[in-house]
Amino acid sequence: MKIDDVVIVLVRPKVPGNIGSAARGMKVMGLSELRLVQPEADHLADDTRWLAYGSEDVLERARLFDDIPSAICDCSIRIATTHRSGRRRQVTKTLREYAAEAAALADGTRLALVFGNEEHGLSNDELALCDIALTVPQAVDYPSLNLAQAVVAVCTALYGEIVASKENRTPRLATPTETNDLYERMESALRCLGYRDVPDRNLLSSALRTIKRLFARAALRSGEARSLHGVFRRVEILAEKKGLDDGDEDVPDTSV
Repeated sequence: MKIDDVVIVLVRPKVPGNIGSAARGMKVMGLSELRLVQPEADHLADDTRWLAYGSEDVLERARLFDDIPSAICDCSIRIATTHRSGRRRQVTKTLREYAAEAAALADGTRLALVFGNEEHGLSNDELALCDIALTVPQAVDYPSLNLAQAVVAVCTALYGEIVASKENRTPRLATPTETNDLYERMESALRCLGYRDVPDRNLLSSALRTIKRLFARAALRSGEARSLHGVFRRVEILAEKKGLDDGDEDVPDTSV
């Protein structure tokens, strides 16, 4: 999935600074959609804006809702956050566990992360409105993260996993057409530099074979093929400016 598929939902937030700090943390991690359910603080107040420095656009686009169901109705997956346990509040995932799963979701999957207010968090009934609950593991028994810190922690974990999953995906390799076009461009550039086959010295063919073997071992990617295409085109242009062409008599010495 993409990080901007994630929606942050704050339920009855009481402290303007927490809304502002949450918005700033969202913006830094690439999230932009903030939803507020019955907020008890003004999300456009000066205190809120001050702590959202550089992220005022997230506040200005924030949407207000009367209840949780209406705030998450367009999201395919609804995740509640909680630090409390109990028979009706069983935590099914840790943040680390779920972040890896979320990163593997298809792009376009809307995911809502629901946070309760600073004082009481989410009630059992509100927790039940979501698909699963997750918690942020902490080193102390007393929960030390406030609302904004919890939002930042979750956004950071998701962003890290999503970025890592994108980087680990198998890149698109160059197609036969792309590689053939590149080889033609390379041959043209080498000719401009004076490479050609002459009796007893197949310099052009030898150079092309070497380059092709090298690229085959490297599993040339599509983007790399386009970049190299541009590089060898630049070689042609510079050679033309210097008056070099495939009729020059000087043959490069490629002996080692």
